[in-house]
Amino acid sequence: MATLDLGDETLRVVGVHLSYHDSATTDEQTQDLLSRLAGHGPVIVAGDFNALSDSPAVRRCLSAGLVDSLPGDIDHCLLPADDAGLGWKLEKAAWTFRPADLEKLVGQATEISDHAGILVDLRRQRALPR
Repeated sequence: MATLDLGDETLRVVGVHLSYHDSATTDEQTQDLLSRLAGHGPVIVAGDFNALSDSPAVRRCLSAGLVDSLPGDIDHCLLPADDAGLGWKLEKAAWTFRPADLEKLVGQATEISDHAGILVDLRRQRALPR
């Protein structure tokens, strides 16, 4: 976890790599993580959940007020919901570093990981105090 000091607020960014053995363990890990983050302000949780968007683990995050920026795989970037009043808006989210993406960069299909990256652009909705 990293805590970013944004002047008038902090933003926590948490990287995860959850269990792939069974969905119950993954869900328990998610429950523990969310209990540790409760009450600590806005948070972005991202990484390898080893859980699809409709899994109990990801649904638990959605119930906790997070939004899946790019649903559909086992990797996720979960952001505070727009209606949470936190002043951030998701501008764009996209998969990157997939073999076809890298072919455009290096001239051949190349796999650098068994997971694609997720690129997320956020825009702050409220001005910083002067």
